[in-house]
Amino acid sequence: MKQSVVHGRWSVVRGLLGTTAFFFLLSTIDCRPPTVFAAEEPVVRVAILQEAESARLTVLNPCRLIDLKDGALLAEWPHIKWKEVQAGNPGLRIGDHHLPSQTVLLEIQGEGIFRINAQPYRGSLILYRTPKGKLTVVNRLDLEGYLVGALISETDPKWPLEALEAHAVVSRTMAAHSVWISKDKPFDMTADTSTHLYHGVNAERQRTREAVQQTRG
Repeated sequence: MKQSVVHGRWSVVRGLLGTTAFFFLLSTIDCRPPTVFAAEEPVVRVAILQEAESARLTVLNPCRLIDLKDGALLAEWPHIKWKEVQAGNPGLRIGDHHLPSQTVLLEIQGEGIFRINAQPYRGSLILYRTPKGKLTVVNRLDLEGYLVGALISETDPKWPLEALEAHAVVSRTMAAHSVWISKDKPFDMTADTSTHLYHGVNAERQRTREAVQQTRG
């Protein structure tokens, strides 16, 4: 009941102030814990697929696979073209390559762009075999890169730059908080509306990129 009342009050405030003023007000509220400030380059883990049967993976650059449990190098490839990824029994499978590990990190050289089911993302990739024997795919990238791919979901590039910047500050604060409270979890956020919509490279726009860059630090 209390949560509903609080939500209602914020809705009223937002209606009175307007969208731009509302996000500007929120941007002045600093709720990040001290440890988040200390991080030089925060890394975000976004679950782009959860409990899936399989996924298709494409990486055009050289890449290597690392066991996240012990740091062991499992495999290296010059590229990966449309390979099926799925949970094995036990472990994981990438094409015909069986991996005994439950959680692996795919590091990519160069720009680090990979495709999951043809959708492009930046950064690196974590593959996780869930306790249900399914596949969870996590995009691991720096916070600023995440914001560029997420900001468009709740803004319009045609908005005034000041409004985009205010929203970038709020989104950065919320993302940093999610990272801080999710250290012991497989991922920090999801790519759907349960946290913040995120569509990777396809959602990047020049004006939202500028808003993120202008409010960095």
